[in-house]
Amino acid sequence: MSFSEYIKNHKAIPHIATDIINTPSGDIIATNVQTAINELDTEKVPYIGGTGNVDIGDFELRAQTLEADVVTGTAPLTIASTTKVTNLNADLLDGLHDTGYTKTTAGQTINATTSAEVTTAMSLLASAPSLLGNIEVAFAAGTYADAITIPSLIGNGYSLTLSGGTTTNVSTAATGGTAGDVNTQSTVVKAAAGWTVNAYRGQWLKFTSGALNGFIRQINSNTADTITLIGGFFSSAPQNNDTFIVYANSASITGKISFSHSTSDLNFVNLDIGELIGKMATVKLTECKQTVSGYVNYEIDLCDIRYYRSYILVTADASGLWMVTTDVVFYSCHIRGFSTTPVAQWGMLLQGGGITIIRCGTVIENHGWGIWSQIGGSSNCNSGSEDDSSQNPNATNSIIKNNGTGILAQKGGHAQVDLTVFSGNTTDKTAEAASYSWIE
Repeated sequence: MSFSEYIKNHKAIPHIATDIINTPSGDIIATNVQTAINELDTEKVPYIGGTGNVDIGDFELRAQTLEADVVTGTAPLTIASTTKVTNLNADLLDGLHDTGYTKTTAGQTINATTSAEVTTAMSLLASAPSLLGNIEVAFAAGTYADAITIPSLIGNGYSLTLSGGTTTNVSTAATGGTAGDVNTQSTVVKAAAGWTVNAYRGQWLKFTSGALNGFIRQINSNTADTITLIGGFFSSAPQNNDTFIVYANSASITGKISFSHSTSDLNFVNLDIGELIGKMATVKLTECKQTVSGYVNYEIDLCDIRYYRSYILVTADASGLWMVTTDVVFYSCHIRGFSTTPVAQWGMLLQGGGITIIRCGTVIENHGWGIWSQIGGSSNCNSGSEDDSSQNPNATNSIIKNNGTGILAQKGGHAQVDLTVFSGNTTDKTAEAASYSWIE
């Protein structure tokens, strides 16, 4: 009796596997099964109720869906071939999402949604310390509480960027404003806006139409209908119906960020951060908010740091930025104490021969000492221009206001004041002559 006749006589295709195995002639090997199936022409024979392994030899096994119900701990597939599987789309690779891998070609981005994914990305960077392309770690909206250690990296001309997104809080059209000048700050007016006073302080305003389209400025303060900006003055005043948005950063890193001997450029963009610690690195912060409390950054040493349109808030009765043997430039930044009444804190303490340059309308306000230079620390306050001249084609003098003492130089510290506006300070500037400190 042929296999086809056996099946047709038994009329029991659902139990064919059991029937075949139990036939008097013994086990049926795969080649016999294939021959029998071929005899059935287009009929399909399911294998149901198997009690042992099945080997179909050199033939293909096809199905619409393959499902393994083995529990975790046993591999559901065992593959002998190393040939690439075309169109295989898997959720994990070696147990990791794509955020767990460092990509090495130019323009690549690693998306991070949790502190654990950030830690994994940094660990993988450390295992391959030569950058082969520009790498960006993009932080999704949220708070990242774990400390972040950025490994020492050989740049090869490339950079590592940590970036966050933004949240738009205002989208509207101006009814007017002022261009500002070298001594006064620009403003944007929206009649009857009804804004909460200083709700947008430390955020950013970007024009989206009109002659000022594309210009970005940090917000110094706001009233119910007027926003005062930090940065170079405009060539023309904002006009009626010029549209703009006000936005804030959506990702916050509350854990300490440390780096060491990084020879690549390290960039922070649109992130809220806290303490930075590191040595021998070139660091750039653009539109970042740094909240500092108690001797923050004092372990930054031998670095070249540049802040662009960033907001540094010194909280509580704490001290602010402490820079040692580090060159720092602030472009269009706001370094503000937490209180409108100066308390016993400094905005920045400069020591050890580093040079700090304050320019492009940077505002330092509400500190016991706005700038405190000592032990060879040096500051230079002037108007100047930003590296990105498209954002600040017109330089504005830096502003030191509403501090106990605007600039204090002692113990061999010194400061150079060029085209700087002093306003509302109890004392604008003072130098300790006995220790060869000076301000000019």
